[in-house]
Amino acid sequence: MRRLRQWIDHFGLLPAGVPDAQTGKVAEAERGLHSSGHASAPELLEIIETINPRVVIPIHTEAPELFADKVG
Repeated sequence: MRRLRQWIDHFGLLPAGVPDAQTGKVAEAERGLHSSGHASAPELLEIIETINPRVVIPIHTEAPELFADKVG
């Protein structure tokens, strides 16, 4: 989260959907916003279910076991 805040500050952006530095909470109106450019885990699982590939090779993840547990 610290890196994200640094980039937001660097570019002078107005954060949205980012937890407040003091409280750690996201404003109600901003909950569910996703702006990283990457799909979230639930979105990835939905894509995998829709495409129904024979093989899933998780990359660019810190939790590849999530995919093994969810999609076999």
